[in-house]
Amino acid sequence: MLILSLSIIILFCVLVILLGVFGPRFFETLKAFKMMLKFGVISSVIAIFAACSGILLFSVNRAYSQDAEHKTEVVARTEKTTSFAYLAAAIAVGVGSLGAGIAVSVTGSAALGAISENPKIFGPAMVFVGLAEGIAIYGLIIAIMILNKYL
Repeated sequence: MLILSLSIIILFCVLVILLGVFGPRFFETLKAFKMMLKFGVISSVIAIFAACSGILLFSVNRAYSQDAEHKTEVVARTEKTTSFAYLAAAIAVGVGSLGAGIAVSVTGSAALGAISENPKIFGPAMVFVGLAEGIAIYGLIIAIMILNKYL
């Protein structure tokens, strides 16, 4: 059931990407195309978030120690937990890198435009581009934390 729902979500996201690439040819007005694209992107992000939340909430097998003094939580290392840990780490890195790419494209083009008008603001403009690149590092750190806990 989980594989079927993930396949449907992946198919939906691919359809949204294809809509973004080939959509203007099929719609009569640009306004209808933009509205449909926004709806597709928002609903696919919600679907991905719901799938990832469900995977992380319901897939981890937990075992608790019997000692009353040391109530520690130990994660059982099964094949299922290992595979979902790899999937969660891949999603963290992928979404973080995708967000960083979008942020760098927007801030980088704005920084180049601003630098061409006033070369004195090169330093502050590059700081904003560097802050946008930090998003990918956050995703990588989360992936390392997930892999350290579940593997």
